[in-house]
Amino acid sequence: MKKICTNCDKDFTIEPDDFSFYEKIKVPPPTFCPDCRLQRRFASRNERFLYRRECALCGKKTLAIYAPEEPYIVYCTTCWWGDGWDPSFYTWEYDFSRPFFEQYAEFKKTVPHEALYQANFVNSDYANFGFNYRDCYLVSGGWDNERLSYATQVNNVLDSFDILLGNHLELCYDTIQSARSSQLRHCLSCEDSSDLFMCTDCRSCVSCFGCVGLRNKQYHIFNQPYSKTEYEKKIAEFHIDSNEAFEEIQKTFNEFALTMPYRSSRFRNANNCTGDNINDSKNALHSFAITGGEDLKYGLFLAQTKDTYDCSYVGKGGERLYEVISSFGGADQIAGVRTLFDRNSFYSEDCHNCNDIFGCIGLKKKAYCIFNKEYPKEEYTALRDRIIEHMKTMPYSDSKGREHSFGDFWPIELEPFAYNETKAQEHFPLTKEEMVANGFRFRDREAQDYRITHSANDLPDSIREVPDSITESIIGCMHQGECIDNCTRAFKILKSELEFYRRMSIPLPRLCPNCRHMTRVAKASPFKLWHRACMCEKANHEHSGTCPNEFETPYAPERPEILYCEKCYLSEVV
Repeated sequence: MKKICTNCDKDFTIEPDDFSFYEKIKVPPPTFCPDCRLQRRFASRNERFLYRRECALCGKKTLAIYAPEEPYIVYCTTCWWGDGWDPSFYTWEYDFSRPFFEQYAEFKKTVPHEALYQANFVNSDYANFGFNYRDCYLVSGGWDNERLSYATQVNNVLDSFDILLGNHLELCYDTIQSARSSQLRHCLSCEDSSDLFMCTDCRSCVSCFGCVGLRNKQYHIFNQPYSKTEYEKKIAEFHIDSNEAFEEIQKTFNEFALTMPYRSSRFRNANNCTGDNINDSKNALHSFAITGGEDLKYGLFLAQTKDTYDCSYVGKGGERLYEVISSFGGADQIAGVRTLFDRNSFYSEDCHNCNDIFGCIGLKKKAYCIFNKEYPKEEYTALRDRIIEHMKTMPYSDSKGREHSFGDFWPIELEPFAYNETKAQEHFPLTKEEMVANGFRFRDREAQDYRITHSANDLPDSIREVPDSITESIIGCMHQGECIDNCTRAFKILKSELEFYRRMSIPLPRLCPNCRHMTRVAKASPFKLWHRACMCEKANHEHSGTCPNEFETPYAPERPEILYCEKCYLSEVV
């Protein structure tokens, strides 16, 4: 079925298998296209904007993802998980004269919320969304990380800085979509390797510099082999400790990389999958960063989940989930946010180990609850079904006339965060004027009276020239706040960070952590697919002329890379 998105007015298609899924979980087909549905979910996740607030229970100062001016009750993590309050005390009687989403937005302001989403965090106050962090700073999304700073969506990463989408890494810097490696610097999509500098799509390689698409190689520079002695001499001549030299290396690598073929999508043990970065999965369609997935579509950052549609940041065995984000485990959920192992859950947030709940917040080990009020099983079922029908007959109409009914995720304008505080701004960036025109909120960053002691241009060129006192300096970001990357305008260098740069011969960064993060986001694969054709023209790849194969790929048509289908790519690099 061809439909027109009620948000962006673009066409999108609902396939027969999609209808089968919607019928199975008893929701109507979506009215928003896949991209707009993802944007709507992303607007519920604030990872990086942290504010100082006072815990409403113990009174202690805490960091929180809710701005101080937002009318929400916020508890520090210790109090929220403690026994000093009972979420069942906060209840709401459903009013059938008003839309569900309108009531839920008001109910949300009466229930305490956790300041940050931390589980077993040690010396990691400035980290969020994760399990088992130790000595981490400005890390969001992941588990089992230690001595890690400035990272997003990572697990099992040690002694590293500036990582986006990584797992099982150690001593890595400025690395994107890489795994099971150590001592990677400025690398993209590298695996099972060590001591790589500015490499892309290299596997099982050691001591390589500026390489693309290598397999099982050692001592290569721009894909050319060297002896160990020659390699070490050449690397010394590059002066990688110098920022000026690094910029020249970057230019040379960018030119060289465009002469090499790229794989249309990155799959490992993936059967009948479309998307990118999919491992050990089958029937994962239009999905990205999937591990152990099965029978899913429009998934993003999923681990060991199956039979799900439109879910993001979900792991640990979720099944039959729809429009769920930032959750672990559970089954038969619709529109869940930050839920842990819930079952038969509808439109609930921060509920853990619950079953049969609707519109609940903060419950733990509860059942048959609506707006946190517990009912006998039969009464719960009848009221739940009545509310579902009410949501269909009285949908919520937002400020721009977009209707939101049962099966839809929360309207962006009702989220507790401004649009530019969330993941939505990272992947669907808008100017302030565009946000306002769409009915979304914008929040200006609080004015800071920074006394910048070093401009980015005045920093020492080589890390060898940097004094210990730099950790006491306030450095001005090169962007000076004139970007849409939530630039902080100024930043500091941590002592552990300086030690790492010296150890790894890395010059000081010239951008603040937020701008560095957005630079990595721009280099990573987008969460979109385009239909394209293989560009291979090599006669030894079992075709004459240009390869006839076509595919879905995250490389947009206007990008300059040489793109190969899976078969031609493997013929080239293996």
